[in-house]
Amino acid sequence: MESAFGDGWENYPTRSAENVPLGCDTEQVRRDIEEPREQKRLFSNQDDFHLWFANSLSTESHAESSRGRDCVEKHKIENTGILSELWLSEEKSHGTAFYMIPQKHSWAKLNATASTFRRVLTYHRVFPPFFRIVHSYGYRCKEDNETYDAFSRNISADSQDYEICYNLRYFERNGRDSGNGWSLRQTGVYHKYNYTKGKSVWIFLRPSERMTEMLEDTLRYDCAKSSIDTKAVLIYHASFISSALRCWKDYLSCLEAKLLHAEEIAGFSDVDKKNVDDYPLQFSTCQELEQLRCKLLRVECLLESIVNIINGLKVHNERLICKTPTDPSDNERLVSALDGYLSEITYHKSRVCSLLQRCTGTVRLLSSILEHRNLQLVREATESSQQTLLAMKRLAYEQERENKISQKSAVTGKALTVMATLYLPVSLIASIFSSNLVGVQDDSESGSIAGSYFVIAPDFWKFVVVVIPLTVATFIMVFSMERFMLWTEQRERKASLREKELDSNSMV
Repeated sequence: MESAFGDGWENYPTRSAENVPLGCDTEQVRRDIEEPREQKRLFSNQDDFHLWFANSLSTESHAESSRGRDCVEKHKIENTGILSELWLSEEKSHGTAFYMIPQKHSWAKLNATASTFRRVLTYHRVFPPFFRIVHSYGYRCKEDNETYDAFSRNISADSQDYEICYNLRYFERNGRDSGNGWSLRQTGVYHKYNYTKGKSVWIFLRPSERMTEMLEDTLRYDCAKSSIDTKAVLIYHASFISSALRCWKDYLSCLEAKLLHAEEIAGFSDVDKKNVDDYPLQFSTCQELEQLRCKLLRVECLLESIVNIINGLKVHNERLICKTPTDPSDNERLVSALDGYLSEITYHKSRVCSLLQRCTGTVRLLSSILEHRNLQLVREATESSQQTLLAMKRLAYEQERENKISQKSAVTGKALTVMATLYLPVSLIASIFSSNLVGVQDDSESGSIAGSYFVIAPDFWKFVVVVIPLTVATFIMVFSMERFMLWTEQRERKASLREKELDSNSMV
């Protein structure tokens, strides 16, 4: 029995089937689902979803209901065998079926195996447009902007049977205490209605808690009126759209609060930033506003996709009215609800448009303030550089004047040195002849001055012995003093340059 449920995937969908759109490549549709990498991304290794059956309560069944029988039967599906037992058993009769296939979180795999999911598609002959919606789910590691959310429908040419599928995307609170408190959610909806049996098959991919509660309450209410399996079932789609629109007002208010904070900074910041307690305006503020603008643009696209879904439902309802008689009150309820949702979305879109314009103006104003402050900083830096340059010019002028004075002093010292050098031999000779080391002795025989001659004292050698070491010592002392003075001058010059650098830095 298990093998009989959903057999024939290899031959489904066929290109000649009535519910296959013209030009649809059915083989490619199957390959996309069977592709190993895509199959691993979309589906889990274990079935863990629910199948509901909603049965209308006739007059006879009210007694059973009073004894505790619930009109909504919930079955947990853990393998294909349970589905085979539920669908293929001759002892069971079913009303409208709801497949509730969840995810652990928004970016996780569907809680169904690839084999079970393919059998469900084959058994109920689901039309190929729904396959594209399935690829919008599964494991992801980053935001995917290529989600398929178009409205698709098919009405049988021979009967009043039809199929509908679409992907609702909306924002919900994620319950996080820190960071972004909102997350983008999506719910895939497939609906197949059999006019002859008056029954439907629904497939929900990641239904939200709110949508699940609304569906269950609606089913219980309609069960009591025995009106589940009627043509008014399109009202259910209106309730799903209502659930998707529930949080848009709060989400837009959250985005507007961020924009108001940025507008306050832009409107009341000191342009010259002379107040130390001014708003902390940085380039990151403009980046946050750009992120906010991207979110608003995405909101605009999401709202437009919901508008397309609503318009698709309205067109589909008009086609059904032309083919089958309907209760005017039910039709009026549906049209009124859809028109109300369109009005609500129009309000949200006008609000988004206003927020986008305000965001653009705030970014422009913040950029002008930052540009003005940057120009002011450049101006101040230029003035500081000019002051530093003037100080360096003054220092260079003083240094040049000192160099000229030093050059003049050097010339004077050199002249004095030359004069001293010229007089040094004379001084030496005068000193020697005026000492007792050399004497003049007359020639007694001649008795004339021409007969006089110099006589060196016997202790002259002592003079030579003393003078030579003293001369060497003097040269050594002079050389040492020159080296010391040069070292002292270099140290003073380095200290002076260091002080000048510190003064220049303090001026900047």
